Amino acid sequence: MQLISKKWALVACLYSALILPAFNVAAMAEDGKLTHFQLSNGLDLFVKEDHSRKVAAIQIWVMVGSANENDSERGISHLIEHMAFKGTKTRGVGRISEEIEEIGGEINAYTSLDETVFHIVVPATEASRGLDILTDAVFRPSIDPQELEREKKVVVEEILEGEDRPEDVASRLLFKTAYTRSPYQYPIIGFKDVVEKITRENILDFYKKWYVPENMFLIIVGDVDPLAVSKDLESLTANVKQTGFFRVPLPQEPPQKNIRSAALRDANARETRLDIAFHIQSMKGNDVNALDLIADILAARDDSRLVRLLKKEKGIVNSISVYSLTPKEPGLMQISATLDAKNLDAATRSIMEELARLRQTPPSEDELQNAKIHVESQHVYARETVQGAARNMGSFQNQLADADYEEKYLVLNSAVTPQQISDAAEKYLAPPNLTITVLLPDGVAEDFQIERLEKIASTIEPEIKTGSQNTAASPTVIYELENGMKVILVPDNSNPVISFRIASLGGKRFETEDTQGIMNFVSRMLTKGAGNMTEFDLARKVDEIGGSIEGFSGFDSFGLSGSFFSRYWGEALELLSQVYTDPSFPQDKIDR
Repeated sequence: MQLISKKWALVACLYSALILPAFNVAAMAEDGKLTHFQLSNGLDLFVKEDHSRKVAAIQIWVMVGSANENDSERGISHLIEHMAFKGTKTRGVGRISEEIEEIGGEINAYTSLDETVFHIVVPATEASRGLDILTDAVFRPSIDPQELEREKKVVVEEILEGEDRPEDVASRLLFKTAYTRSPYQYPIIGFKDVVEKITRENILDFYKKWYVPENMFLIIVGDVDPLAVSKDLESLTANVKQTGFFRVPLPQEPPQKNIRSAALRDANARETRLDIAFHIQSMKGNDVNALDLIADILAARDDSRLVRLLKKEKGIVNSISVYSLTPKEPGLMQISATLDAKNLDAATRSIMEELARLRQTPPSEDELQNAKIHVESQHVYARETVQGAARNMGSFQNQLADADYEEKYLVLNSAVTPQQISDAAEKYLAPPNLTITVLLPDGVAEDFQIERLEKIASTIEPEIKTGSQNTAASPTVIYELENGMKVILVPDNSNPVISFRIASLGGKRFETEDTQGIMNFVSRMLTKGAGNMTEFDLARKVDEIGGSIEGFSGFDSFGLSGSFFSRYWGEALELLSQVYTDPSFPQDKIDR
């Protein structure tokens, strides 16, 4: 082992908290082995032990969402989500939340296209009671008539608020235009006139059909005994019986034969919104990994292609993002930008040119490797919490009937080749499999015609270019260096991530009347450049090692914090040293 250089030691001595995880991912995965139980009523239970955290995440997944609703039910899944915690036969209104709070836990729920999820996080010592509360809420809701009327008003208010948010209006416009048969075209939250008419009997009928053991499963992650948990659940659901559930296939979206487009004006919009989308496969497809990597290459990071080209170099968009939606049924690759209306033509042309270039010329090995690291980091960082790990497992179980698929996904992610990226782009990201929608503020670009963007998108041709670990947490260790500075190490073997905080005296307490706000300003400037690195160079280096970094300033402390893959700890430490000891404070960033 080499000695740490003086520059590295300077950074290390300033650590106030450092998480040192295991470096052997395979060993970590083995220690966190997933145990699957199927109860006598057909209900599936997946338990992943994690004894390094003294908490437990318990999630009940119901495999029904907005896509499974008929026209008279649009919004009922979301409404049921609201009603689940409003009382049961044995727990009155408000008692469920009170009991969870009494044991120091948190409770919530969400609805999506293909699922409704009810979840809690509780101290591990209260896992049995938490499971009792959650199963009671989900399997035996009272659906109190008065509470139902109150919650219908709450949901209607949410719908109306969404109609006032330009980003929601733009999203609904895109999905309604892109899909012609698939129920993915409808908003998850539903429609006002439908929700207002939903009755208690409608909810009970929906419950009877969908909330059955064959269509549900539980995920538990944390410091629990799998066998004990399974026995608890068997007892708690003894009266929940199988029903012979049969899932009717959803309407399938036909292949798109012509470019689709739509434009809308919105009085609440302050900037123009451009969405360009392509139909892609579901999570079951063989191209999912390549599609996720394409989204990352295009716009997931500051040095991604579209961010660099359209935002940083050309300055023709205010923001741009790319999202690969691959749910149970065929999804969308969505490119979204906010911009000035005068730049719509230029932005559309630049986006389509970059897609054409990606179809014809595979990315470099370095560019693809950076994307792989970033995609992997999103999965790894999600596992830093028991609820994040449970949600990942639940998503894979819901979509692929394989709760343990994440490691397979990451193996496939690492195996994608540059040519596979171009092949996937050629297969999906080209006309006529293209939908363009634009949301415009009132009073701008009065002569705008969406057909102009269709023409631009359909005529683009690119310029071809050549070219075994213990998961239990170890005790905290404190070192005091010869200069009196302290290094505090908190080993954590549960996830291959190294987290840090470099702190020194500073912050608001050290400011005068004339320098109010300066510490916060300086903390924000730390990541704007260091040494010979520009802000772009620094962001690229951070992305290359799967990390994040930001300055902070509190009341009496000041410094730098972030996280990286543990396998890159050496590069991370060297980079942090330069950022903390040699910030460049570029004048143009200060002026901005």
